[in-house]
Amino acid sequence: MTINTVIFSGNLGGDCTTRSTTSGKLIATFSLPVKQGYGEHEKISWVQCRMFGAKAEKLPIYLTRGTKVTVIGQFLLESWTDKDGTEKTTAVVLVNEIDFSSKQENKPQQNQPLANIAMSKLVLIENTIVRQDAFGRYCLNDLHRAAVAQDKATDSQRPSKFMRSDGIAAFVQSLSEAQKRASVNVIKGGLESAGLALLAFYKQELRIAPSAMLGAMKKLQSSLGMPDILPAYAVDAPEGSVTGSSEVTHSFTELLMLHGKPYTPQSGYRRLQLLGLAERKSRPSSKHPDKEKLFWSLTEKGLQFGKNLTDTNNPRQTQPHFYDCLFPKLLNVMMNGIAA
Repeated sequence: MTINTVIFSGNLGGDCTTRSTTSGKLIATFSLPVKQGYGEHEKISWVQCRMFGAKAEKLPIYLTRGTKVTVIGQFLLESWTDKDGTEKTTAVVLVNEIDFSSKQENKPQQNQPLANIAMSKLVLIENTIVRQDAFGRYCLNDLHRAAVAQDKATDSQRPSKFMRSDGIAAFVQSLSEAQKRASVNVIKGGLESAGLALLAFYKQELRIAPSAMLGAMKKLQSSLGMPDILPAYAVDAPEGSVTGSSEVTHSFTELLMLHGKPYTPQSGYRRLQLLGLAERKSRPSSKHPDKEKLFWSLTEKGLQFGKNLTDTNNPRQTQPHFYDCLFPKLLNVMMNGIAA
């Protein structure tokens, strides 16, 4: 039962955690303190806060114990019956918006180089994190990504072109002169830095296979006009393989059909998720009602049985492939309920 909308701030009592529902929906959970009573009767209660979907995916990176946040959400009272038959009630806040307050309270000195001032605050707009620096200025690139995700802007309106227009340049100059401080701070990255950062993200977050990583590196190399210095191929093989070449792989659906359909693809992936071998990830998508597209990815433990390839339909998501030679062993693990 929804009671009202609340806004409150506090320091996290512990690290933010995530879990998935039976339908694969991601839930982030953290707790904030609420004071009750006065004087010697004052006590602190902890209210559980939850955020769902793509918004929740990156929260554990930023929400650690002691982090100060401000949340806006719906206050609920959840009721349930425990094993003893006792009815219990818990206060829960379903978070709609969250502001990550800066851990550094001191404002930067006026003579501090602006390029050295890190983005110290984060604001979440739908599925996009928008950074804010210590002067209160928002990152235009983040705002543009948020607008594109909501079909409110196009790639042709990206900040690099926007800032070069005569009218905007004149406005920025007049604003800077009036404030006696730069109203826009450009932090240069370039294609090289952006490309390398993106590759590092792919490798860490998506755990893509060496062959897929090599393909991405070759595309970056070509776009920068660099000489071809990368190897012609990469070996995708399970740990302990001595063949020196890539092992044959197929999709989960294909291998399940070859082995008599002991599981459907959906139930099979859910089984792998319970065993810690696969996980549900998401990416922003304007074509879906909830503005996110879910996809499966093998975990670090799951990579012993297969590899993550970039999806041919969308490079922002993975498509797991499994080694043919190890699939019988994987089925045995799934049926016996013991992850290797």
